[in-house]
Amino acid sequence: MKLLTIIIYLSITLLWSCMSNDSTESNESKVTQIDSTEIKRSKRDQTLKLLAKSYGANIEFENADFSTTFQFQEFLEINNKVIISGFHINDVEKINTNYFFTISTFFPKKIIQFSCSEEEFKKIASKFSETSFIKTFSDNYLILKINSIKKLKLKIDSSIDENSVGDPTTNIEIETSDMFICGAELIDVQSEIF
Repeated sequence: MKLLTIIIYLSITLLWSCMSNDSTESNESKVTQIDSTEIKRSKRDQTLKLLAKSYGANIEFENADFSTTFQFQEFLEINNKVIISGFHINDVEKINTNYFFTISTFFPKKIIQFSCSEEEFKKIASKFSETSFIKTFSDNYLILKINSIKKLKLKIDSSIDENSVGDPTTNIEIETSDMFICGAELIDVQSEIF
């Protein structure tokens, strides 16, 4: 009986020890992930500050969230050079010798259109691999001069559903939008500095 009690005690102790080590390793992994995220955020902030100083650019535009075109116009009258650090390339079109980019920021959502020369296009394209060209661009920075901004008036969405008898019906949703569209000039493209 004493032998059984000792075996059970040792088994429970061993099991408890293993569970405690797994928990410790998991916590260490979470701390490492948090540290890595903080380091990336710190590098990004340092890069933004340095670029803002070098180009005399506004770093607040990307996160500015106004409800009217007039508010954005007033904001941009102070400084219309901006740095965009997180965006998605929606489209690139070549017309004659110029390339036309359409990008969108994440939140608040802004659509920005700008043109560039073939040389500038190559500089932007060099930041991407062939397979990820129309994807998120977050470790690089666009320095732009915003020339115009306007609130999009409508959002149109459609879907096809089946009604109660199984026939397809089209639903169209029209509502006002909180998105803004901007016309801009490309000043430069920079990579993470730190």
